[in-house]
Amino acid sequence: MKKYYLLIIVSILMINCSKKENGFEYIKEPVTTKELIILKTDKAKYIPGEQVSFTVNDYTSEIKLRYKYLNNIIFEEPLSGNSWTWTPPRTDFKGYMIEAIQTINEEEQIVGTIGLDVSSDWTKFPRYGFLSKFGNISKNASSDIITNLKDFHINGLQYYDWHHKHHSPLKTDGVNPATIWKDIANRDTYFNTVKNYIDIAKANNMASMSYNLLY
Repeated sequence: MKKYYLLIIVSILMINCSKKENGFEYIKEPVTTKELIILKTDKAKYIPGEQVSFTVNDYTSEIKLRYKYLNNIIFEEPLSGNSWTWTPPRTDFKGYMIEAIQTINEEEQIVGTIGLDVSSDWTKFPRYGFLSKFGNISKNASSDIITNLKDFHINGLQYYDWHHKHHSPLKTDGVNPATIWKDIANRDTYFNTVKNYIDIAKANNMASMSYNLLY
């Protein structure tokens, strides 16, 4: 029993300690989390050296931003508006957590968080999503769908049943792509809808993949 109590005491001491390692401040103190604001990034992932644009739905000067790698604090700054930018370290294949911190009753509370992936190749940390309807929708509607997937950090999209036929995916007039064709389920597929999805996904650093049957 004494060993059991000793183990608990040692564990508490370890949880509440902090240290500096490799120039970073390593915090192990528990922090209360209560999401009050929503942070968003402009892309699903970022290549090394690429600037990140953030937005937040609400803000107050009492909030500070804490940028972390694992549990290492690498940068802090006050939240000064609904949008701002930050350039992560150029190291490839790293993920970061950005926390919005507010001191309430002399206690730090995390009131919003967002993660970001800095990777030159999306297949290192794949996060799949898919599209399956390619009817006659506007470019703005397509953008809204891709933006929603981006907010979930989806970095690879499969396009299900966009093609005319499995052995001849893109219907043409002999030279140019057709404007519209029927998919395997006899639904209308619009060339511009497929193209808009691909273009918007690319702008958000999301890969596009054609799904097809095999054998």
